[in-house]
Order: sequence, then C-alpha cells, then structure tokens
Amino acid sequence: MYYLSISLISLGAIMILLSVFKCFKLNKNFQIFKDYDDNLFIIISKINLQVLLLLLLFYIGFDLLILLNFKVANLLFISIILVFVSIIILINTQIQVKMNSTVNKAHFETIRCLINSVEARDLYTKGHSEHVANLVSTIYKHLPKTYKKSLNLITLKTAGLLHDIGKIGVPETILNKNGALDEAEWKSIKNHPLTGKKILCSSEHLILVSDWIYHHHERIDGNGYYQVKNENIPLASKILAIADTYSALVTVRPYRDAMNHDQAIEILKSVAGTQLDSYLVGLFCYINNQEIKQCNPQMEFIKNII
Repeated sequence: MYYLSISLISLGAIMILLSVFKCFKLNKNFQIFKDYDDNLFIIISKINLQVLLLLLLFYIGFDLLILLNFKVANLLFISIILVFVSIIILINTQIQVKMNSTVNKAHFETIRCLINSVEARDLYTKGHSEHVANLVSTIYKHLPKTYKKSLNLITLKTAGLLHDIGKIGVPETILNKNGALDEAEWKSIKNHPLTGKKILCSSEHLILVSDWIYHHHERIDGNGYYQVKNENIPLASKILAIADTYSALVTVRPYRDAMNHDQAIEILKSVAGTQLDSYLVGLFCYINNQEIKQCNPQMEFIKNII
C-alpha cells in the first residue's frame, strides 16, 4: 500500500506537470489577433496555469510527506482520488489545446481565402503578401525586448498577410497597368489601406490588424497617404512599411526589373528618417542577407503559422 500510494501520487504529479506544460503553451500561442491583456480567455488561462502550478506543488509536497513516513489516514484512497483528479485535469487541458488549434486553423483558412481573392486579381500580389509576412516575422525576432512587449508575433504576421487586402476594391486595369498611373488611378491605389481597414474592422478579432494596415503607407515625415505623423504611426505599421518597401524593391514590376539585396538596402537607407523609421531600418540592414533570403515565398507559410 505504501509503495503503491507513492507510485500513484507520482503518476498524478507527472500528469499535472504535463498539464502545466500544455497550459503554458496554450497561453503563449492563443494570442491570435488581440493584445495579451485585452483577451479575457488568456487572463483566465493565466489564472488556470497558476492554479495548476500550486496543485503540482501540492502533489510533490504530499509525495514527500509519504516518503518521510508521515502518517496519512486512508492513504491509498486519497492517492486514487488525486490520480483521478489529475487525469480529469489532463484531459480537460488537452481539450483546450485542441480547441485552440481548431480556432487557429479556422482563422487562418479564412485569411487564406481573403489573400487568394486579392491574388486572383493582382499578379504582383501573388507571393508578395507571404513575403511581407515572413519579413515582418524576421524583423520581430531581432527587435529588443521593449519593442516585443508591445507586439504579438502572430498578429504581426497576420497583418503582413493581409496588408494589401484593400486592393480588392481597386480595378484590375489599375492593379496590372504596365506603366505610370495617372492622378485618378493613383488616388484609387492610395485608398487601398482605408478599404482594407473597413473590410477588416468588421471583425472584432481583426480591429487591431486593420489599424496597422491603415497606417502602413504613412511616412515618418507626415507626407504619407493620409498625412499621419510619426508619433501617431503604430510600431507594427512602421515594421510593415519596411517589409513592404523591401519586398517591392526586390520584386519584378511591370515598369522595372527587380533590384538585388544590396541595392534595396541602399534605397531603404536613403529614405530612413523621412519615409521609414530610422531605427527599424538600421535594425533591418544588419540582419544577415541569408536570413532575409529565407523570407522568400515558400507557399507553405500559412501551414507553418498554425
């Protein structure tokens, strides 16, 4: 009975530990479109994680008491109950993880449909959205911790994927025009961030993303599409602007050939402080060229993000 009780409590502790790891991963990953503090589900999950940790300590402490020959009445019965409780907790945590995965998959399948709808009309956009999403992800990895605290990687990637969604409201003749745009056509193109915001803000989960997309063509000097000044441009939008600009420079366009990496970097440096954020441009320029090349569209991005 003594050794059986120790074995059962130890097994229960292991299952609680597995639940802790799963819950921790759930808390870390279930940040699809909202800031951490704004998501009630995440707050509840954090509390749940803390309760699990306390429960784990209880299991370990109870196991130590048994090992130290502490007299416990109905020891085997209590051990069986604790193992049963740990099994229920593990199953419940696994269900939460599965639900999280299902929700993630559903959201990103919806995003894939939205991207496909734009790419079907704009030949340039095909692969560009994925390229921008990969680039913003790489930039995020190199940001200092103070910057990362105000951002969410999955949300940032989502914004990269959807940053051109507003082009669905631009006529194909303008999107695929082989030559310079006239004033009316240029005005139509400049409306795509606003159109994107209107499309995405209809979903409460994409309101933050819609705001970032609205500002991604703003300039540091205030001379962007909607004349928003530097201090009012979200950090995520500034990152999107660099990724979008770089991707455009290294991509073949109807009116010019693609630039190589070094040429694109020189262009970015030349507009730092006027069009693009100086600090972020400097950070991007120091990223290894090979790492930047790995951001090229692989057509498997959405599968890997889930």
